[in-house]
Amino acid sequence: MEETEPYEHRPTILWISRHSPTRAQMEEIEGIYAGNVRFVQVSRTVTSAQDVVNLKREHDADEVICNLPLNLIQQLTHWGISPIRAVFAEQEYVDGEDNVTKRGRRHDHFERIVSVDVKAHPLSQEARG
Repeated sequence: MEETEPYEHRPTILWISRHSPTRAQMEEIEGIYAGNVRFVQVSRTVTSAQDVVNLKREHDADEVICNLPLNLIQQLTHWGISPIRAVFAEQEYVDGEDNVTKRGRRHDHFERIVSVDVKAHPLSQEARG
């Protein structure tokens, strides 16, 4: 019998965003998964949690990284899918071209969303005092 290499699962990361992952984001995910990941980017508009489930199934994805409306994230967590979101930090930097200090956002870290609890009321209630 021929000896074969042991199978090593390579996690598939479904990246749902119009923006490609930055180098820092890819490096962080690769660090978490020991460099052995496959990114699949979907840049089309997602209109429901079921769209995410279908894309996850279609691409055989192990993880979903997305920035979606709270109601979709909430539905996903109710269905047992805990998506990952990128967290950004504000930063000041000096623009090299015109030597002006500007503000921007840079990737800070990823976090897993395990549940969403939104408490809200109609804004018109505030006006009534």
